[in-house]
Amino acid sequence: MKKPFLAALGLALIIPLVACGTDDPAGQSTQSIMPQDAQESVDANRKTTDSGERFAKVTIAVDSDPQDMLPYDVNAASKPYIFHNFYEALFDLDNSGYVPRLAKSWEMTDETHYRVTLYDYIKDSAGNPITADDVVFSTKIKIDSGYAFRYEILDKVSKVDDYTVEYTWKYPVTQVGELEFPWCRTYIVSQKAWES
Repeated sequence: MKKPFLAALGLALIIPLVACGTDDPAGQSTQSIMPQDAQESVDANRKTTDSGERFAKVTIAVDSDPQDMLPYDVNAASKPYIFHNFYEALFDLDNSGYVPRLAKSWEMTDETHYRVTLYDYIKDSAGNPITADDVVFSTKIKIDSGYAFRYEILDKVSKVDDYTVEYTWKYPVTQVGELEFPWCRTYIVSQKAWES
């Protein structure tokens, strides 16, 4: 009784996997991620990323509604798949530490104060320059949104000059990851664009 049951269970698990794949002319198994009608409407003469030409329009398909494109609650619905196409943070975090993105550099002035210098030529898609005021503003809207998770260390962020901000921490930083959310998961927006 056990052997026929296990054989049937094995077939039930294998058949869906085999049915998903198709063979291409090169003999490799492929799996389509596009609906059939979308596959048929793809233009065979479309530009490719290595053609050197600019695209007039880029279409991104996701399988769920992102709900909104606000720069917080970044894990909602399909936002994680598309968010980095629209927003940028000061830094990214990898194995070697903080990698500058909008920030040019950072320095520790004492145990609870870090200064971050921005590149002075960054603009948003509308041409608004991104400045220290925008970093302060973006941090405020993130905190006010209720989605500022893991910000326990942050006391305040303030403008030093047009392209420098100072972060004041509630206690000394003891682990690299403590700054990930205030620095890498706070997306910077232009206050002018936001308010208009």
